[in-house]
Amino acid sequence: MKKDALDKNIAAYEAQLKKLEEHHMGKWVVFHDCVLVDAFDTLDNAANEAVRRFGRGPYLIRKVGEPPARFLPRPVPCQPVDDIRITIKQIFQSCQKLTQLTGRPFSPDGHLVGSFGEVIARDLLNLTLMSPSNDGYDAIDKQERRVEIKATTRGSIALSASGTRARRLVVVHIGDDGDAEIAYDGPAAPAWDAAGKPQKNGQRSVSLSKLKKLADLDGAIALATASAQPRHRLP
Repeated sequence: MKKDALDKNIAAYEAQLKKLEEHHMGKWVVFHDCVLVDAFDTLDNAANEAVRRFGRGPYLIRKVGEPPARFLPRPVPCQPVDDIRITIKQIFQSCQKLTQLTGRPFSPDGHLVGSFGEVIARDLLNLTLMSPSNDGYDAIDKQERRVEIKATTRGSIALSASGTRARRLVVVHIGDDGDAEIAYDGPAAPAWDAAGKPQKNGQRSVSLSKLKKLADLDGAIALATASAQPRHRLP
């Protein structure tokens, strides 16, 4: 039932798109029962009002002028079915054991976690990885789109303040036990739009919870579109 209601809201949004682009370009709009509720300057404002008025929905939140992202209805577990993922789990379990034995924190970090995320995304999403530390993107997908892959063991990811050359962003979350899940898979531009202000280290942070809010909140699936060019580019 919720999927049918979402489809109707999407149809209503698309039917009014020309008018929305004339009056609300760049704004976040909320649709409920096929009716435009309001337009907001930020995703947080749109999401908070939608939750306040309609609870868990269903409703649709879109940024006018941006392509819809493809989101998974919930994080998809990556089962350790091959040697690579089994080995990753063993590394995390070894770190946990070392922490227990020594009382000192041992945790995979930095390039190690980044490489884990790249091979997990490659295997799950059928990507072709570029050489390590490739400039501006990490992989190419079957549609020949550039893909940036971010992996984290925490509740947020860091994005370059200077932008990305990728059209698609994949975020892999790895738990303490080495189990991994795809937390986000969609256009890169909305993620950069949702990120915080640049920090002194040249990074912009965005939480996984904020990325999941882009999924029309209640875990709804918005169909991917690859037609738009990325707005965030490195020189």
